[in-house]
Amino acid sequence: MRCLKSVLFTLDYDSYGKIRYEAEKRSVKIVETQFADKVSVRMALTSGELDHMSAYLNDVSRGMGSILAEGEIWISDKKE
Repeated sequence: MRCLKSVLFTLDYDSYGKIRYEAEKRSVKIVETQFADKVSVRMALTSGELDHMSAYLNDVSRGMGSILAEGEIWISDKKE
């Protein structure tokens, strides 16, 4: 088990595919995804991953995405 930061990224549909691809490429754990007028993606991140993914979201969304740090989350290291 690892203790990671739980972060909620809210973005438009155009940016969703890009942020999801980047998360998968970097083996970042996507905990939950919700679709409404915008897409909300909850991720479990290390501090380094948070810095990178925040900068990446800001870039692909042209500053229109939002980031909410929610605290800590425990994630199993087992492959699903």
